[in-house]
Amino acid sequence: SMRGAALDLIARQLADQGDVNRSLELLREKMEIDSQRHDIYAICETLCSLASVARSAGLDALADDCLQEVMKLSAINQKSEAYAEALRERAAIALKQENYPLASDLYREILAMARQRKSKPAIANTLRLLVFAAEELGQSIDSLLEESLSVSRDIGDYAGMIRSWIQLGTLAQEQGKADQAQDQFEKARNLAEQIQDQELLALAWQSLGELAEERENWIKARHCCE
Repeated sequence: SMRGAALDLIARQLADQGDVNRSLELLREKMEIDSQRHDIYAICETLCSLASVARSAGLDALADDCLQEVMKLSAINQKSEAYAEALRERAAIALKQENYPLASDLYREILAMARQRKSKPAIANTLRLLVFAAEELGQSIDSLLEESLSVSRDIGDYAGMIRSWIQLGTLAQEQGKADQAQDQFEKARNLAEQIQDQELLALAWQSLGELAEERENWIKARHCCE
């Protein structure tokens, strides 16, 4: 409904402004509208929005309750997109809580669903997120990052390529392969400059600066930070 869409938009804006309580109130109001219309997909979407706002405010128990309900509703009504969104939110919460085994399991389930749907954007993004949990568990992440880069390149996802290069560079840096790390960071920087993505460009320069500092190249480190 128009009112439901307006409530959702205002709730998101309030959440961005830090007014979490009012945002949650509006989303609960939208939930009532969705329930009256028996719109299962809208209910699942609103629950995911509630979970996202709750997670940003540190209300992990509330977020988890919302996501459990989404998973139950989506499974019963065969709403695979809603189920996948709930899994993504649960995985994000698990990462935040440093529950890496659970995060890994959830991201691998999401990845399997993305592969089944042959959704390359979802595959690439999930691989990059899975890396954070897998690395903490002492698992090899080289192949995950290489695949995410390859898939991003196939679909022309420049931002995804930049993120993968930065992650590959960070991995090389941790392994003591400074020249390889610099090559990856420079690829990320050059592409970020081409697409004029200031946020990713800043991240690439930061990575180059930290690498230069580690190599005690103080002049280059200062240049990267300017």
